[in-house]
Amino acid sequence: MINQLEESYVSKDGKIIATDNKDVKDLYDQLTATKDMSAHLQQWSDDWNAAFKADDGFATIQCPPWLINNIKGNTGEDFKGWQIADVFPGGGGNWGGSYLVVPESSQNKELATELVAWLTAPEQQTAVFTTASNYPSSKKSQESKEVSSKTDPYLNDAKVGEIFANRANAYDVVPYKGNQYFDIQTKMTDALNRVDVTQEQDADAAYKQWTEDVKALS
Repeated sequence: MINQLEESYVSKDGKIIATDNKDVKDLYDQLTATKDMSAHLQQWSDDWNAAFKADDGFATIQCPPWLINNIKGNTGEDFKGWQIADVFPGGGGNWGGSYLVVPESSQNKELATELVAWLTAPEQQTAVFTTASNYPSSKKSQESKEVSSKTDPYLNDAKVGEIFANRANAYDVVPYKGNQYFDIQTKMTDALNRVDVTQEQDADAAYKQWTEDVKALS
């Protein structure tokens, strides 16, 4: 949800606006107000991983395309019960992406550049999605029949090609992050965990500590 804001923690002119940004506080309040709907598990922890195959583990969880493999890995291919819905609060969102670069110092720069071009070509993006569920960034690949018509038996034959296309098309904001974004986001995750996972602080106390942590980063 934080990635639905064009400017969240850092403004485009490089200023830290995190603690003064009403939109950030509104999202924080929204999340902490619904903590009773949480499984109270820290993401990526052993307990979190184990919860995927427990009957009382999760009622629901956000599911970007790449998370499907995490779910399958934590439950096994034969596990039944997971389905996917074409919804997300506020429209669409994107954590970011990965990039391939070829350093100037490469001893095989031309060949490496050719490899990068091949790996990122629409045909390869299509193949990766059909076999490993990573949704393509290439519009040509997204519009291919192999991608747009893909279903996933593990997810009750959900039309994942169509669902992820809809989610991608719902994403209309390119958030600015800046050099200190991830440090501030880490502190925000810590604050939310103090409220939801360890429950050592209430929402107000955790937010106050977060503002102090952010000021210490300045």
